[in-house]
Amino acid sequence: MKSPDKESSPLSGNEEALERMTDPLGNNAFGRPKGNIIIDSAGFGLYRSESKSNIQIKKQVQVGDITDKDYLICPPSVLGFSFKRKDWDAFNVSRITPKEFSQTAFDSLVIDPRRKTIIKSFINQHSPTSGHEDIIDGKGRGIIGIFAGGPSCGRMLTVEAVAEETQKPLYTVTVGELGFAPEHVDNRLRWVLDRTCCWNAILLLNEADVFLQKRSAHDLSRNAMVSSFLRQLEYFKGIMILTTNCVEDCDPAFESMHKHTATLDKFRFSMSV
Repeated sequence: MKSPDKESSPLSGNEEALERMTDPLGNNAFGRPKGNIIIDSAGFGLYRSESKSNIQIKKQVQVGDITDKDYLICPPSVLGFSFKRKDWDAFNVSRITPKEFSQTAFDSLVIDPRRKTIIKSFINQHSPTSGHEDIIDGKGRGIIGIFAGGPSCGRMLTVEAVAEETQKPLYTVTVGELGFAPEHVDNRLRWVLDRTCCWNAILLLNEADVFLQKRSAHDLSRNAMVSSFLRQLEYFKGIMILTTNCVEDCDPAFESMHKHTATLDKFRFSMSV
């Protein structure tokens, strides 16, 4: 008889799943669903604080190489990252299921059809290994989008629908999570961009006004933070979308990054490839 733990095989690698009824240690618990997770044992070993966990990854093997006898001694949990708690953890295999993406979310958006076509075209043409590239190796492979507009114009809903349409995990980060000291922003942003590419996710930087507003000669600390942000974006190979209320006060450095812009009603969409 096969071990029940063999059910973990479809969740190996970087597969998004839905965490259901587990406590922070991965033990059985009962309650409402807790949100999306991504299985990433390699990232767990690299980034999980040693003070929080004594789990060590000594050797990685392919799922196909694991025998039925091996499954008998496998732990009932997998290692990954919770998008809701923004933390690494062990998740009970019996309480997670592959995420089901909506096939109708994007088509159901009540926005201008031309705008939907532009967004979908840019997202679908993204490739981290090919396509448009700068004359410097490794630059210009990412897609950076700015969703700018007033309240209730559908920025967040559009980003969520894009993630569903492309069947990619949505990793939401706020400016506060990155910090405000230039050195903290640099280190934290490097971590976020690295995991975003590894997970093949869409990164949403919500309310990114502090990065997008025009720089001032009197605020050297913020200038350093924005410069660090721009430098890392140049080598980013994934998809990032920033939301902002600053429709008309965008820094020229960001304006120059975007080759295609559509301004319709209260919502401005701008992307670079």
